[in-house]
Amino acid sequence: MYKSLTQFFIIILTLLFCRLATAEPIKIGIAGPFSGPYAGMGDQQWLGANQAIEDINAQGGINGNKLMLVIADDDCNPEKAEKIAHHFAMQGDIKAVIGHNCSSTSLAAAKIYAAHNILMITPASTAPALTEQGYHNIFRTCGKNDTQGEFAANFIHDHFDAKKVIIIHDNTLYGKGLADSVQATLTKLGTKVILNQNFQRDNSDYLSLAKTVADMKPDAVFFGGLFTDAGEFLKLLHEINNHIPFIAGDGIASPDFVKAAGGPNITKGVYMTFFSDPNSFTQAKNVVKKFEKKRIKPTGYMLNAYAATQAVAQAIKETSLQKEISMDKWLHENKVDSVIGTLEWDKNGDLKQAPFSVYQWDDEGGYEVYQ
Repeated sequence: MYKSLTQFFIIILTLLFCRLATAEPIKIGIAGPFSGPYAGMGDQQWLGANQAIEDINAQGGINGNKLMLVIADDDCNPEKAEKIAHHFAMQGDIKAVIGHNCSSTSLAAAKIYAAHNILMITPASTAPALTEQGYHNIFRTCGKNDTQGEFAANFIHDHFDAKKVIIIHDNTLYGKGLADSVQATLTKLGTKVILNQNFQRDNSDYLSLAKTVADMKPDAVFFGGLFTDAGEFLKLLHEINNHIPFIAGDGIASPDFVKAAGGPNITKGVYMTFFSDPNSFTQAKNVVKKFEKKRIKPTGYMLNAYAATQAVAQAIKETSLQKEISMDKWLHENKVDSVIGTLEWDKNGDLKQAPFSVYQWDDEGGYEVYQ
């Protein structure tokens, strides 16, 4: 009898081990610019999400199943983003998507994910329009341009006592939206916007624009766009007049901003509005140490991507136990403890708490909280 029971348990344990060993991974898509001029943003996104996957899998995954990222490069191009969204949808086994990164690509892909009931959480897309489409399955772990623009405008008005400001933007959903918000708030505050000029991303005469800005002698320049264009424009402006205060949004939160500008001697002193320092959260300390062991400094939206992955994993776990509830419904009704604090979303998928801070770039090519 004893021998029979022993053999029985050995068989059961063997079968259980085989099941765990061959358990299918849970696939999560990750889409962003992983090549081209904006790959720096995609790198942040990948590093954050991948670290979260490693940590979750090290703790056993979800119900014994490991998580696996399926990567897709949209090059910050809306048309490519749509194709990726269709591809993920046709796979049939992509549980959710971390991304996209650029606001224009997220907006392009969102309608496809919505049509196929695929959960999408972007760590970096700040355009308000993304969550104003009525989609139930689109979330973000970052702030929005309307609140960021208002915050930036108040800083410009108060810190520089600015009477006249120039706004430059790349005419994208992100850049123009942020610029419009800054201008609207500055106007309310009584600060005059003497020029609001757009340019064509990656293909503009920055020298002519820099000369125009310098000739108009503004009290400050606000830049709505991404790091490569900002760096190239700032480099030329710096050669003409390096005394004009320069401030930009979260789109320059990448070491590639310094590279494009020609070094930290050019970017030193530049102000930037960005999501309040995620490294300051108690929950982030252990994760930051893991990055540092890999000689990685968690900058930009890296920790926001980590948090987005945590939210996806938690939603998968909880809904596997509650079959009658969808992942997006669960997220709308529950809070998630994450590396950037407790996440709670409103009916649109926006964070209920998403504060911004001002940062300043230093002489070593990094940035620190200014206020």
